[in-house]
Amino acid sequence: MKKIIDFKNKDGEINAVEFSVFYTKGGVSWFDGQARSSGFKVSVQPCKTNSERGFASVSFVMFSGLSFSLLQATRNSKNKQEKLFEAITPCYQEVTDIIENIYNDKTQSEIDIKQVSSIINLSFRNRVEDFQPKKSQSLLIRGANLT
Repeated sequence: MKKIIDFKNKDGEINAVEFSVFYTKGGVSWFDGQARSSGFKVSVQPCKTNSERGFASVSFVMFSGLSFSLLQATRNSKNKQEKLFEAITPCYQEVTDIIENIYNDKTQSEIDIKQVSSIINLSFRNRVEDFQPKKSQSLLIRGANLT
């Protein structure tokens, strides 16, 4: 599931942000060799949208986006994916405003990407708390009730 939100940019090189919620199986990354957990993730990707002569295009810059884990899961569920997408919808404008400020304020060229990343991650995390299993809930495995 994807959503693109436009913003005003002085330079015009980046004028939108694409949000995407997806499921990943996990495993070992071919890129950096690290183990990745399976579950639902959200990606935030600055992009440039263009509409000319009735055609629309979206352009991306490699390695300019961020990805965050929303919920660990062993199976892909379209229903859960849609609910997660709706749950983080209020975050879209907040995150877009952060990215817009970065691109419009060239004096912030030394922005700490880890700090921006943690702010955005916290914004998403606060919205998906309802999807996390509660510790007091019991776990059912093949009819056996384990607490």
